[in-house]
Amino acid sequence: LKQDKKSTDVDFEEALEKTGYGRFNWLTILQCGLTTSASLVGSTDVSYLLPAAECDLQLTSQDKGFLSSAYFIGTIAGSYVAGLLADTMGRRYVLVRGLSLNVLMYVLATFTPNFWTFCVLKVISGAMTCPAMIATIPFLGEVTPVKRRSQALLMMSSMKTICTFYCALIGWLILQATWKLDLWFIIFTPWRLF
Repeated sequence: LKQDKKSTDVDFEEALEKTGYGRFNWLTILQCGLTTSASLVGSTDVSYLLPAAECDLQLTSQDKGFLSSAYFIGTIAGSYVAGLLADTMGRRYVLVRGLSLNVLMYVLATFTPNFWTFCVLKVISGAMTCPAMIATIPFLGEVTPVKRRSQALLMMSSMKTICTFYCALIGWLILQATWKLDLWFIIFTPWRLF
């Protein structure tokens, strides 16, 4: 019994076409959309928080300006490192770790007692969000066939628009509340939950 085995080389794009377009692609679009939405929330949440946090953190006009730019300072500072790590260690690797550390920064920022701690955590949060912004679009492009790639990127980007409505709605629901919870080191008010 003799079999002829022919070795055929297939380029990457042709292999993607042969795998088809299905549930994996839709879930990847959803995941990438949520990931980029998380980076958008990080850049817009301070504009909702400042009026509510002004008294608790005793913010001056200069403090508010610095706090508004803290996230972007972290993003600019961390972008090169995130790009290097995404290219050398893999996109999934930096996405998972960056977003996990970003969640940790948000939890810590919830309990921050003063302006400077909050500001430092926002800078770190900006740096930890860089993998989401840098690795997500190439990742989506790498797993989507060419003829569906622009459609997938459009759907992912559209989720960011939905995110702006989500951020405003959640801000409206949470920030207008008047409850207070006295912890031993801070007064926990609604802006901390946002």
